[in-house]
Amino acid sequence: MLKKAAEEDDSTFVREAMIETFWFGANALIGLPIGLVLIMLAREVLRALVALAFGFRVFEIKWGFGRVVGTKSIGPIEWVRGAMPLGASIRAESGQAKRHRLGGLAQAGLPLSIQIVVALALNTSSEAAFDTLTSGFAPLAGLRLANLLLIAVHALFAVESAAGDQTDVRQLLDLAFAPAEASRHARARYYARYARHWLERGDVERAKAILDQGVTQLAHDPLVVACKERVVHQDLRSVVDQGACSRALQIMIEDDAPRRREASRAATLPERLRRSAISVLPLIFAALICTALATESIARFAHHRLVVSSSRVADRGRPDDCEAALVGWSRWTPLISASLASDAEILRDRHAGLARLEACRGHLEEAVAHQAVANEAADQALSQHADDGGIEDAERRLRDEIGRAALLRRTAEFESRRHRYRVALATLARASLELDTTRKRLAYDAESPDLMNGESSLEGERARIEVARSEILARMQVN
Repeated sequence: MLKKAAEEDDSTFVREAMIETFWFGANALIGLPIGLVLIMLAREVLRALVALAFGFRVFEIKWGFGRVVGTKSIGPIEWVRGAMPLGASIRAESGQAKRHRLGGLAQAGLPLSIQIVVALALNTSSEAAFDTLTSGFAPLAGLRLANLLLIAVHALFAVESAAGDQTDVRQLLDLAFAPAEASRHARARYYARYARHWLERGDVERAKAILDQGVTQLAHDPLVVACKERVVHQDLRSVVDQGACSRALQIMIEDDAPRRREASRAATLPERLRRSAISVLPLIFAALICTALATESIARFAHHRLVVSSSRVADRGRPDDCEAALVGWSRWTPLISASLASDAEILRDRHAGLARLEACRGHLEEAVAHQAVANEAADQALSQHADDGGIEDAERRLRDEIGRAALLRRTAEFESRRHRYRVALATLARASLELDTTRKRLAYDAESPDLMNGESSLEGERARIEVARSEILARMQVN
């Protein structure tokens, strides 16, 4: 009989694990990419609106990152496809000296700031988010996960690809610490792109006028001068020549960024050290913030997973598995104790799980010791819930009272296995008395029908106590 029950428990455990794995895989492979696409589209639409609000002109919208594999002009905007499809960016430039750097900072920082505000407003705990992803198709959880993933990439890694694609924090750092010449060079790219825009539409005179304005405004910037010489010294009366000149200008604009990177490589050693220090600033700040703020979240997530896995392992009743689960507890207990030492519910659940694992491997003395700590923590947790805190607190109090009775029942079972039958029966009597007190309180509590539904759980625990009492009495007669 016991072997059959163990086989049924194993099959149930495997089935639940397979279902959780299936849903997690479905959400990760389907929900997460969809969430990433939607959030990236929203990010770039917002970035384009910010650019227009600051007087910038949007020249290019790129889907993907890395090398360019295709381009198509639609109206004044050029649509570009990158080799890696998971990414998006826009190319917006302005020739105005006023608010140029401020506009660039707003484009780089505003989408990321809104993402962080949304993530903080949702305030979903890590263990709850993980459970949601493993319990069914969860598009909202996928969106939250995609948002957090993009925040991590764009806020922590100050990187730039060979094709010029940058993360948000890299753009912010480049703009914040760039010299004045960098702003002038960005304005030069605006005049070059704007001239190319009119050249593609056959307005050669307007393209020349724009480049003349750029030369006047930017004191003979090399890029603007080179574009002007190409336009002035080439016969542009035919459409073919205009197209060839437009492509030449595009190559000059694209080659401009690699030349700047070569110039940065040729900088002095102090300049290289300064740039490297700026690049790792986000990671340094993130490490400090995580150390200060995320320790408790990590500890709660680890505790939640350990409690769930310990319950499953104890139900299976294999001593070797229980031994391995205790090793896992020993690894995480220092962090949990340091971060959540004053949390009575954490202490209750931890020692209750440890007690079951110790009993599973046959160490009843250690199991009783852990169970005593769990019972004391349960009393402390129950005393912290005020009775006048509303229906939510009343329901929580009911769950805690039934849970405390279950802990007492498990204590009696451990004492019975130690042949301390009188102590076990006295413990069950205390559990029954406390459930009677809870039942009387529920009889006069008519604030919510949900509380009355708790009577079924209460009666179920009472039935389990009676079964435990019968088993203990049977053992007493045998022994």
